[in-house]
Amino acid sequence: MASRRVKLARVAAVLSIAACGAIGIYGAIIESLRNGFFDVIHNTVGGRAVPADRYIPGAPEPLKLSYTGVAPVDGYLLGMIGFFSPFLDGERTWDVDVSYWYIMVHLCAGWVLMSVEGMRKGNAGLAVSWTGVMGLIFQSVTYTVTVPVWLIMHLLTSPVAKGDPAAGAVDAADMALLPACAALAFIFPAIMMNLPSPSVLPAASHYGWIAFWNAFPLWQSIHHWVLRRLVAPSASAARMAAADVNQRPGVAAAAKPTPTARSVYKFILALCATSQLALLGLALTPYTAVPAGWAPGWTALFKQVDLSSAFVPTLPRGDVGAVGFASFGGRRVPGDFLPPLAKIFLQWDVYSANAAMLIWAVYVYGVSRSVWKAAGHITAQTSGLLVAVKSVGWFLVGGPVATATFLLWERDEAAVRVMTVVSTKKTR
Repeated sequence: MASRRVKLARVAAVLSIAACGAIGIYGAIIESLRNGFFDVIHNTVGGRAVPADRYIPGAPEPLKLSYTGVAPVDGYLLGMIGFFSPFLDGERTWDVDVSYWYIMVHLCAGWVLMSVEGMRKGNAGLAVSWTGVMGLIFQSVTYTVTVPVWLIMHLLTSPVAKGDPAAGAVDAADMALLPACAALAFIFPAIMMNLPSPSVLPAASHYGWIAFWNAFPLWQSIHHWVLRRLVAPSASAARMAAADVNQRPGVAAAAKPTPTARSVYKFILALCATSQLALLGLALTPYTAVPAGWAPGWTALFKQVDLSSAFVPTLPRGDVGAVGFASFGGRRVPGDFLPPLAKIFLQWDVYSANAAMLIWAVYVYGVSRSVWKAAGHITAQTSGLLVAVKSVGWFLVGGPVATATFLLWERDEAAVRVMTVVSTKKTR
């Protein structure tokens, strides 16, 4: 009976994750095909543009056209730059700026959480461990397409999703390095590409940083590979010493990584909570509360950012199909056209995929709890009601990725207790 419930829960989780992906595809991709967002990018800087006349509406000039010297790669990078530039350049409103920063932080958090999962020992050799490749794919095919596919693959192939407590073990050195690698690969380039141009950065450097950031999955893999080899000898020696002392390698393999994984979980929760609380505070503050002596820009900030503009994606509309590059009649597209459309795309893209991530984490936590309880391995377990209450709290404070992180943390801590119980039974 328990096995049947697990199978039904897996089917429900897969269908729910697929539904999140479908919603994201419609809200981000289909709507962008209809509202002119993709059309303008393709005709101003993408493949349909005349090479000598390429430009990005509202962005600094001259536009940098060569990045690698390889024409297909440079063409791809120009398209990606054309996509992200509306968030950084041109005539943007505060709701676009604030939403962009919030979404970027939660994109980073979701990416780091998936990186943790890819490094688990039970996933070694499986497709779900290739998170660097997956990251490069979602930078090209979109987050809302790639992430649900990866999550479904995980549910169907990973021993972690089948309740194997030992499969969740991670290497201590990997977890210690992951936040630094993410900061170097994702956060630092994101800050650099957001510096004002041309007032702070020349146009060429500005575009160079956007292109560089877009390959953050590759840079993170490289940073990790290099740093891992610098710390590997000492880390390996420490693990061997721990195994010799404990004389229980199985328990050491499962229990030792969990405390160090806490630092990664704390890193993710800090990213999610600080951004969510800041945006909530901003959205809930009425613009009438802004002191009269403050600059007009502050009033505009609080007036334009509310709960709806911050957290609710714009619903697809049926009256935008004729809008596109041709509607400008050969004139240059104004700098205020793309930013609101870019916001619509990114909200549907990231929100839908992160919702799928939460569903995945609920399933992984739930199936682990069910399997371990049925096997009689759980002696003391956190109340399901308490976990549910804490999950709601983390959702309000940090959003879907924070809640998913909390549930995986709970799962890891329970796995250590289960491995201890199993080891104790074997030694009796």
